[in-house]
Amino acid sequence: MPPDPLHCRIVVAGDDVWEDLSNGIDQVKRLATDADMVAELECGLARVVGESTSPQVMVLFTAAGQFTPEQQRRVDASVRAGTGLVAIHCSAYFPGFNADDPRPDAAQYWSTAFHLLGVRYDSHGPQPHETTFTVHVDSDHPITRTVTDFPIHHEHYHVVMDDPAPQVVAWREADAAREPVMTAKQWGQGRVVWLQLGHDMRAFGCPEVRQLLTNALVWVAPRESQATSNAEAVNR
Repeated sequence: MPPDPLHCRIVVAGDDVWEDLSNGIDQVKRLATDADMVAELECGLARVVGESTSPQVMVLFTAAGQFTPEQQRRVDASVRAGTGLVAIHCSAYFPGFNADDPRPDAAQYWSTAFHLLGVRYDSHGPQPHETTFTVHVDSDHPITRTVTDFPIHHEHYHVVMDDPAPQVVAWREADAAREPVMTAKQWGQGRVVWLQLGHDMRAFGCPEVRQLLTNALVWVAPRESQATSNAEAVNR
């Protein structure tokens, strides 16, 4: 008897003036479905954190949307209990908790979300804020070992890493130092991945980015309920 399919909840919140949220979430839903997951979309976190049960996999694609400290704590608790989390691009942007627009008490407000993701946006760095660069990948990690280094045109993120920092599994070479492009970590019983790529359809249309997202969805999925076909997706 085949195992039950994994349940993937894609959560979108915020404003897509700067980010292509609409097309992005459609592409993520397609990838989750292709990975044999039952994927559904949720606008905002209010209902997600109010439910008695959590999805097996959660995808955050938020652009400065509401994410209250209580909601952060409940998502954090869900991941620590075993829910897999994939956070895309601007989900690591925490209003006021960055060099672009620092605000009093922002660090305290966003502390749980920052520790959960293990990384946060700080600025776009020096001009130009968008270039064509090579994404270098860690050939040993399950998420990245099926992908080789590839070029992409995308905006830059100068980020601040948590302590202890998550593992950087993909990066670009910046003037000052390596700039993380994808991170992964264990968080309690769950796993967390953040992918910096995803600003617009140039990213979601890139075969390597699509493979990274597919592999990330599979890698964060709870081990005991992961279908064999999903495990094979990482190795193909």
